[in-house]
Amino acid sequence: MHKGSIFIIKEDNKLLKMQETSYDSEEILQKLLDSYPDLLAGDQMNRDNPRRWLPIAREFGIPSGMNATSQWRIDHFFIDQDSIPTFIEVKRSSDTRIRREVVGQMMDYAANATKYWPMESIQSAFIEKYVKDGKNSIQVLNDLLGIEAENEADIEEFWSKVQENLRNGVIRMLFVADEIPEELRRIIEFMNDQMTKSEVLGIEIRQYLNVENNLKTLVPQVIGLTSNAILTRKPAQKHQWNEDLFMNEISNKLGSEAREVYQDIFNHLSSGTYRIWYGQGQKSGSIFFLYDGINSHNLFCMWTYGAFELQFQHLKFHPPFSDLEKRMEFQSKLKVLLGVELTDDSLNKRPSFSWEKLKTEEARKNFYEILDWAVKEIKTYENGD
Repeated sequence: MHKGSIFIIKEDNKLLKMQETSYDSEEILQKLLDSYPDLLAGDQMNRDNPRRWLPIAREFGIPSGMNATSQWRIDHFFIDQDSIPTFIEVKRSSDTRIRREVVGQMMDYAANATKYWPMESIQSAFIEKYVKDGKNSIQVLNDLLGIEAENEADIEEFWSKVQENLRNGVIRMLFVADEIPEELRRIIEFMNDQMTKSEVLGIEIRQYLNVENNLKTLVPQVIGLTSNAILTRKPAQKHQWNEDLFMNEISNKLGSEAREVYQDIFNHLSSGTYRIWYGQGQKSGSIFFLYDGINSHNLFCMWTYGAFELQFQHLKFHPPFSDLEKRMEFQSKLKVLLGVELTDDSLNKRPSFSWEKLKTEEARKNFYEILDWAVKEIKTYENGD
């Protein structure tokens, strides 16, 4: 590694030399990223709209199959303000694996995470990290999104977009080191030029020390951001859904019978009890149904790909459904009245069932009965009865 220098002019006009120095261990570089996410140089990646980072977890487990145990661990997992999942591998330049092996490693992580990572594990890791750090996770997310107070719609949209990006391979892969070797640099530039949805970059974070004055300077530089990659990979624009767009998509994807079912449910539930919120997914439309009492309760969402998704992952943080027994009662009613079988582990997640479960008027009537029961339970709790 070539050792360079940078210079600082002090207030007394004395020139202070900072000597480039290797990191004593990879762990030091790991901790720096965890403490100072801005070292990922988001302003260099996009000067017009600098990337802002939401660290999610360190040594985050990645399974090799559906519901399988973790086979790999990614050094860091971040998400940016546009809900783009960001995989980060950290190596020192002295580690021989940084030449080629780290690329295969990253491909394993990305290929399996985009297919098998449950969103619930990502959100749980996010909450766990900031609780452990003594921070309010909602406020951390608000700061990233630039909103002043908790906005249920913005937060739901953020996580829904993370899920959509992950499943569609709209991700970012970052190789971080004190110096990116020439072999890895060529691979990064080639991959970044060829990929249209995923972004592949290197980040050099060079360290400069002046031991005598106990000073340290860190200088990050993005590697692989070629002109071709910038032109090819344009940022995705949000797609705001509404009732007409949503129902037309149902007709196109699922047919006229499905549209009748969706429309009947929408008409019945949009009469006043529930607040309707439309998603902004690029490919899949969503309509969320929320009950606003003292607090907002996200009950379920219907999607244009044919799923009705229950929002237990949200409800578990809001009484009375923060009580597991109440969610189990919800689960029991779905089984008895709709024939929907939910596993016990799904009571902390976002389980879904097919629209075909609601084909008949009797099934829809039973579905409305379940939702009415849920709202009644919320009212009872909030009224202190």
